[in-house]
Amino acid sequence: ALVALAPGGYNAMFDENLAKVYVPGLVMGGTEDATCPLDIETRPIYNGLPRPKSKAELTGATHMSFTNVCSIPGAAGIFGDMCKATMTETRAFEIINTLTTAYLRKHVNGETGMDQWLTDPYISQSLSEVTWIDDP
Repeated sequence: ALVALAPGGYNAMFDENLAKVYVPGLVMGGTEDATCPLDIETRPIYNGLPRPKSKAELTGATHMSFTNVCSIPGAAGIFGDMCKATMTETRAFEIINTLTTAYLRKHVNGETGMDQWLTDPYISQSLSEVTWIDDP
């Protein structure tokens, strides 16, 4: 399985290459990511992948929300707007860790019990900042 966090490079991959991916894929991006915008990178990469695939769009996350680099003293001055997410780092990590762990345990370990964490009811209630699409 693959998990792509704020992925970029769609113009280098193209749909015909993404279509050759043979493992389940989870693609995550942030609504405030100006480095790899949803419309230019995340969504086209997700759309190019074959099924099964899932996509999580985190409202208020920037490109650096998928790492803890902004918590390093002085990093905000270097990375500027990439460190100005409206979603807190703690909340971003709660969401990313929950979805990534459940997705990999389901698709790598075959743990069907992980399905409960990857459903619209759970995500809309507990991870309300996420727009979730699952295409099994």
